Amino acid sequence: MVTTVFTCTLYLLLTPVQGNTCTGDSDCEDIVTMPLLDNMRATLKADLDVRNMNDHLKTYIASEIKKGFENAMNDVMKQIVNKGIEEINATIAAAIQESLADDDKAAFLARLENNLSSLSKHSTLIFQTVLTNIGDGYNPSNGVFTSKRKGVYFFSWTTLTKIGNMFPTEIVLNGNQVGVKNHGYGNRHSDHNQPSTQNAVVAMQNGDRVWIRASINNGYCFADQWTSFSGFEI
Repeated sequence: MVTTVFTCTLYLLLTPVQGNTCTGDSDCEDIVTMPLLDNMRATLKADLDVRNMNDHLKTYIASEIKKGFENAMNDVMKQIVNKGIEEINATIAAAIQESLADDDKAAFLARLENNLSSLSKHSTLIFQTVLTNIGDGYNPSNGVFTSKRKGVYFFSWTTLTKIGNMFPTEIVLNGNQVGVKNHGYGNRHSDHNQPSTQNAVVAMQNGDRVWIRASINNGYCFADQWTSFSGFEI
């Protein structure tokens, strides 16, 4: 019984339905209606087309997002790499500059050319014979060292005093005593001339000047290799 009903129903769905419509005495016109199954197929096909379009759209969107993400990541990586290269180059340049600066550090050594016996107080000792003068900071014509940049400098000077004489000296910065003196004194009871050495560490600005001067009148000092003035940037 159920099989018979299903068969009849399927037949009705698949068989076009013809009917007559008449108005008054006019001729009847045959009307052919679309089967219900065709409508269902059309709807199903439309649904499938939409699904296919959605699938293609999803694939396209995913592809574009992937491309955009890859491009963005490439840009970010390029920026990171470029920044890293810039930082490395800056570090290398700074290291080179520091190395060059170290190579340009001033250093000098000069010695007295003639014996001194009649200097007046605060007269500058001029060490005319230059043995070393890296950076040309020391001027042998006036005995003054001039710094060419800010830094800390070490200075040392040695004098040799005749027996029975004194030769006290001091180091000055821009005309002001630094606070260190070298008191050369030749003991009259000794059989030897008296050498004396003093050191000083001085913080200097660009253009500052340092020299050695006598602390008393008429001191006596031997020249040549016995009396010298030296300094260098630490």
